[in-house]
Amino acid sequence: MLIMLRERLLGAALWLPLLALLIIADAFPQLLGLPLLAVVLVVAIMGGEELGRLLQAKGWEPPRYSGAMMAALPPLFLYFHHRDYNDYVLALLTLAIVLDVLLIALGLISDAARRRWAALPVFVVTAAGGLYIGATLSFLLFLRQLGEGAPLPANVWPVILALLLAWATDTAAFLGGRYFGQHPLWPRLSPRKTWEGLLLGMVGAVLVMVLFSLTPPGQPLGVVGGFWLGAVLGAAGHLGDLLESAFKRWMGAKDSGNLLRGHGGILDAFDSLFLVAPALYYSLLLLVK
Repeated sequence: MLIMLRERLLGAALWLPLLALLIIADAFPQLLGLPLLAVVLVVAIMGGEELGRLLQAKGWEPPRYSGAMMAALPPLFLYFHHRDYNDYVLALLTLAIVLDVLLIALGLISDAARRRWAALPVFVVTAAGGLYIGATLSFLLFLRQLGEGAPLPANVWPVILALLLAWATDTAAFLGGRYFGQHPLWPRLSPRKTWEGLLLGMVGAVLVMVLFSLTPPGQPLGVVGGFWLGAVLGAAGHLGDLLESAFKRWMGAKDSGNLLRGHGGILDAFDSLFLVAPALYYSLLLLVK
């Protein structure tokens, strides 16, 4: 137990500082929002690649890099939302989008030319999974916009809040399940998840939101509002985790990869964030902004 916890903490210590540095760098308008875009793109592309590898391990043959390319499309498109751009940045991003779509189209044309029509449903699954990864992560770009107007570098607070919520939910659920877990949540889907882990994961999210309600951006929410919103966002994080577990069970895999020490793959580490980010964005849009 202690070994697994130590591995998770060591793994987080390796990549969290870099992630925090890039998000703080995004606070400065001179960088045109590119640091956060880079974070979202890297996570989305690597998650899409893991998706493709899971499909290949099951014996399916999606077009090469199709998962990664589909995951990259939503962040690239959404980056243009309400932002002024340097012409060179605009040209490079446009070129990236055009090449992305072109490569996907060439992969489909190649399969069709060889009469490999069985690849079409595989591509549909790959495309849907890639778009899910890219689109949900893209809400970090929308969250970033909600912080505009706050003093530097505090204007990135919504993005940091989303990451803290996902991290608190995952970590509290992990500790709750390992130390107190007695009642399986859904054995056929994920044997290791328990009701105790679910409860403590939601407690972790509630604590984060209650503390947020005591800060200037969260004061309109109030402590009671922070409590209930934390419970909702904790549930969203668990749902994201369960969806990824269901997909891994379908693929016959235990983890999505082994890139992140103690966490598995990109999809394992960010599965809660996939639904926490959009849920937090719409909640803040309605309740705080």
